[in-house]
Amino acid sequence: MKVETRHMWGAALLLLEIGCGGVGPGTEPDAMSAEAHREEASEEAGDARAHERRYEAWARRSRGGHRRDPQQLEPYNPAAVYRRLARQHHRQAREHLEAARILGEFEEAECGAFPPDIRVVCPLIGQVDAVEDVSTGVRVRLAEGIDVDAAIAHMRCHLAFAGTQGRVGMDTCPLYLRGIRVERVAQSRSIDLVPGNPDDLEALRLRTHLHVAE
Repeated sequence: MKVETRHMWGAALLLLEIGCGGVGPGTEPDAMSAEAHREEASEEAGDARAHERRYEAWARRSRGGHRRDPQQLEPYNPAAVYRRLARQHHRQAREHLEAARILGEFEEAECGAFPPDIRVVCPLIGQVDAVEDVSTGVRVRLAEGIDVDAAIAHMRCHLAFAGTQGRVGMDTCPLYLRGIRVERVAQSRSIDLVPGNPDDLEALRLRTHLHVAE
């Protein structure tokens, strides 16, 4: 009876921990900055190690202090929840690290020609001659003398840079909005910026109009 009572209380505490603790936030690359992904990975790995220690401590008590193969324990073993939690946190840690790697590699692929001090600069500053709202987003016309291909390359670099930064730190740059597409209009000096989310259309237009050169 004492053993059953201990197991019942143990199972209740473990269920409470699962419900309150759970696992970390989404591990998709676009969910946060590369640095935040690495920080989450470190926290998840720490949580995994903590659950592993709890599992081992409970398993030793269940064996009466004698080491045995965990598979030889009683069929009902509340401590197994700790092992499952440890595996979940290890998986989350790996996914966060993979997301950080993807963000970093994407930035390097898009920004290979741009040093860090250029990546951080919003490409529209001082380069936009006119802005026109269009049905799909906003159309910017680059000022005379601006290399359009180079400007587009810088914009795509800045999109990648924004991703690694979690889109934090530049509230006026339209390229810091999530999922912006950069599309040149034929061979003209005009470029369309199209939001990935229609709900961002007004914010995109507002931010872009702020960059018209006076």
